[in-house]
Amino acid sequence: MIKKTKTSLAKKTGRKERIKRKIQLIKEKIKASKGQNVEVIVINKKYKDYFYRGTWKLPGALTKVEEGTRLKEKSGHGAFPTYAMKNTETRKEPSEIQITGGAPLVVKPYTFKDPNAKKIRTEFENTLKAYEYKISNVEPIGIVVDQKTKTGYIYTLANTAGVPLSRIRYNILPEKRRSMILTEMARQMRGWHDKGFLHNDAKLKNFLYDNIQSRIKIHPNELEKPDREILQMRIGEHGKTKSKEKIRIEPIDLENSKFLTKSASPRDRGFDLAMFVGDAIYHGMIKSKKDLKTFLESYDPGNSEFWVQELKSRVKEHKRDSVIQNIKRILK
Repeated sequence: MIKKTKTSLAKKTGRKERIKRKIQLIKEKIKASKGQNVEVIVINKKYKDYFYRGTWKLPGALTKVEEGTRLKEKSGHGAFPTYAMKNTETRKEPSEIQITGGAPLVVKPYTFKDPNAKKIRTEFENTLKAYEYKISNVEPIGIVVDQKTKTGYIYTLANTAGVPLSRIRYNILPEKRRSMILTEMARQMRGWHDKGFLHNDAKLKNFLYDNIQSRIKIHPNELEKPDREILQMRIGEHGKTKSKEKIRIEPIDLENSKFLTKSASPRDRGFDLAMFVGDAIYHGMIKSKKDLKTFLESYDPGNSEFWVQELKSRVKEHKRDSVIQNIKRILK
């Protein structure tokens, strides 16, 4: 059974206030060349030049740019330095860009109807909190909100060897390594929940396996295409790394996440667990009752049966959620 503790993210000295100051005080509002109001928030001033030089120009040129194409600033009004696309960008999925002379960034595009752009702001603030509270090493860089076109972009530093858990080929991954990843995911999730962090969309695609920080590596042939080709290239770039952690997993896409002022309740934990377990069953990460027990025992030693009942309750409660309903394949 989970014991309630006084430890929480929000109560850690100075962190909550530091986050507020970063969000509220490091804001810069400027006007685009065509007159529309654009808000730019840069968290760390050393990345200021990554966003604009002089007059801001929205990165509309990112749309459907082929791999390797180099973009240039247009007619003196462009804000972006020259950069090259790593992947094709469709305005629906995050894309990685490599700025010439700078670090690789991940750009996540948004469209919104809310005049306050609450959705994009919430995810950006959650990404900042996760970084400050050392839940994630994904560093937020900045945010752009264009009220005229109702579009926005979130920028983070790219984890150049981060592999989504959903892209690993569990059907060929050795059982021992699959079990180790599953066990470590359970332990990290328990730590997040104890601190009051709830992902609330805990699908495998929303967790990155850090192939740099983890001593146990995922090999290119153990990934789906095109991930294996990208990772093959980056293994050569990074070489062998001296990592402290056996396995490191990073939560991403935090727009639905919550940061509580106390340890998460069994009900809230149960939803995160049910979402993860259901998706892990779908992707073949969890293949049997034995795998499920391994995961739950790693999450809360000695109390796996309690969490089995919680999973069953979430299945009954969320009958229209196809991901959670996958649990019935194992718990009939």
